[in-house]
Amino acid sequence: MAAFQNKVNDINFIDRWGAGKYSEEASKFSDIPFGLSFATPFVLLLDDEANDHYGQLFGIYIESLATTSALFSVTAGLTNRARPYVYGSDEPQDKIESTSATRSFYSGHVAATTTATFFAAKVYQDFNPIRLPFPIFGLERLPYLLV
Repeated sequence: MAAFQNKVNDINFIDRWGAGKYSEEASKFSDIPFGLSFATPFVLLLDDEANDHYGQLFGIYIESLATTSALFSVTAGLTNRARPYVYGSDEPQDKIESTSATRSFYSGHVAATTTATFFAAKVYQDFNPIRLPFPIFGLERLPYLLV
């Protein structure tokens, strides 16, 4: 335990809270809202106002996801921040030493979920400015489930 604590003390203070804390169960659970978030813009098909422009909106949505993916890939490739399972976990050595083990900044799951849900919320609000923002409030909270 002392050896693990010494490793933790060598980690950047921003990342210490996550050192050695990895849960496969939590990882699988967070994949559920992650996957569902990609479908949220398709709910706009039910909105008469947005449905008339769905071809354009679908193109913009794909561009938004592509931009988010590109920014994540470039940023992850330029930084050297280890994933939490690298520190003090029982993961296989080949997984700990893999290239993806050092690509933890920033979270691609949260970024993609945020892009999808914020896109849907913004488009809904743009086409329905008078309606109450309750559906938007719910969509914007989805990324917090992934953190």
